[in-house]
Amino acid sequence: LSENPDSWKVLVLEPTFAQIVAGYQASGLKLETYGVNLDDAIDPKKELRKGVYLAEFPRAVESPAENGNQQASQRRDAKHRDITLKAHLLMVLAYFLEAGEFLDIKRWTQCQGSRHRDGDVPGVDSNPADQTVYVRWGGSEDANPDLCARSEFPSS
Repeated sequence: LSENPDSWKVLVLEPTFAQIVAGYQASGLKLETYGVNLDDAIDPKKELRKGVYLAEFPRAVESPAENGNQQASQRRDAKHRDITLKAHLLMVLAYFLEAGEFLDIKRWTQCQGSRHRDGDVPGVDSNPADQTVYVRWGGSEDANPDLCARSEFPSS
């Protein structure tokens, strides 16, 4: 994570989800995917960002409320650069290792830059009480105030 007090930079180096899960296990965190193998579930052709990349996001423990109540399909059609599941899971892990705290406690972050092979969108939330980060799935038309996206800052 970056030194900038207003943003986090996440370098995504093309890890597999299995490698990310191993990182969670090594840190003592649980990553609950409800038996879904994320490497099989996420459709690489539908990823908003591919390959190795550096993404920068506003520094916030919760995903922005102003990005709530919006369907993933609408945000993608409007060309928002929303976080991928890999980038978000890496950011959550890095924040935990750096600060010893969790992201996404009050609201889910809808990782609208990723899609399940069936078109569903992953969402992530955390429960500090059981030291678990949860990956859940919703339809691309789902919208509610507690389901919010994280958007990248525009490239400079």
